Amino acid sequence: MPLPALLRRALGGAETGAAPASSREAAGAPAAVGPAADPGVRMRPPRLERRDVIVALAYLSAVIALPMIPIGSSGLLIGRSPDVASLATVMLLVGTVSTLWRRRRPAITLALAGPLAVLVILWFGTLAAYVLLFEALWSPIAHGARPVARIATGLGAALSLGLVVLLWVELGAGEGIAVGLLVVTVAVITPMMWGWDVRLHRTAQLTAEILADTEKALAVERAGRAVEQERREIAQDLHDLVAGHLSAVSIHAGLARSLPDAEGRDRSLATTQDSARAALRDLRAMIGLLSAADADGSRIAPGTTLSWEVLADRLAVGGDGGEVSIDPAVEDPSRTAPAVRAALLRTGAEAVTNALRHGLPPRTLQVAVDPPGHLRLTSTNTRDPAAEPGTGLGLAAIAHRSRALGGTVDAGPDPDRPDLWRLEVRLPAVPGGDLP
Repeated sequence: MPLPALLRRALGGAETGAAPASSREAAGAPAAVGPAADPGVRMRPPRLERRDVIVALAYLSAVIALPMIPIGSSGLLIGRSPDVASLATVMLLVGTVSTLWRRRRPAITLALAGPLAVLVILWFGTLAAYVLLFEALWSPIAHGARPVARIATGLGAALSLGLVVLLWVELGAGEGIAVGLLVVTVAVITPMMWGWDVRLHRTAQLTAEILADTEKALAVERAGRAVEQERREIAQDLHDLVAGHLSAVSIHAGLARSLPDAEGRDRSLATTQDSARAALRDLRAMIGLLSAADADGSRIAPGTTLSWEVLADRLAVGGDGGEVSIDPAVEDPSRTAPAVRAALLRTGAEAVTNALRHGLPPRTLQVAVDPPGHLRLTSTNTRDPAAEPGTGLGLAAIAHRSRALGGTVDAGPDPDRPDLWRLEVRLPAVPGGDLP
């Protein structure tokens, strides 16, 4: 679940009688916690438990026992009448039954126990009615969904104002307001403030656990992405370095078998041997560096045996004499950043491999400074109609590498010569520099 949804779930109201999501899942319990866990989703409320029955029995005992205490009390509006004391007890007993659902359906407690307790307080007067009113206001705020808590708060505010006004009219301004404020503070404001305090504390706890779970999930995701990035880097190194050398080995070894003159065969075999040795050195370097890392934990880039001379030898196949032209500025660190030089070298290796595998002579490779401030690599070869189409991974790697340095790539048939394949890569001499 995305982080904003998790926060909305926590801040939108929580079923405070249930454990947070992470604790429930760790214990193997169902994820649904109650109607308040997510205002937009129907959730299974908590089951009726033994503690709910115990609380209801405690209120039942209070309703029965408190009237027996010899404390004088009377209704706020009409004096207490012994003839109807039993009616007040029955009303409170009915309200007590609703406390069974104080956690599961707190709206029932509010709708049933609240009005009955208010009626008893106004007309009969008993301490048990104040206790029941306390629970009728506290439970919906502490346990109910956010709309129920807001309704309970609004009803409590209206009740407070109504009691103060009624007692003002009944007893006069001085005594009525004093008694009204006392009753409102004890029986209405206190349970509402306590309920909101409990609700906010439990919501904060749930939010903290959700954030902790989210952080763990993000850490796992970051670790997975790091592994995926490492895998792609290794695959790219294998493609750019070892695969290029092995392609040269395959091409020159096959060519040596078909050349009629001994000099050409010797040159192809020598190139084959050099490419095989270079592939072996690069492979050993990569294997040795797979478990090595820089101080910041990143993988060390393997050293390569690529050079422009190696690429020129590869391009000179069978005496066809591939044309290679490299501007000396490419090898000057003061004019060309090392990262740009390395990118050009790998791009050149990929271009040579593609020209040998999918093209025909004449083949060319040129790197020039044009104009000052950026470099241009151009590779051309005649298109071979019989060549199998490539996978496109090489061109994708070239494009990705060039974009990372702020460059551009243009590959395809030459507009003036459809039989000629042309690859042009433009890179700034400094990574991130602007191209004209």
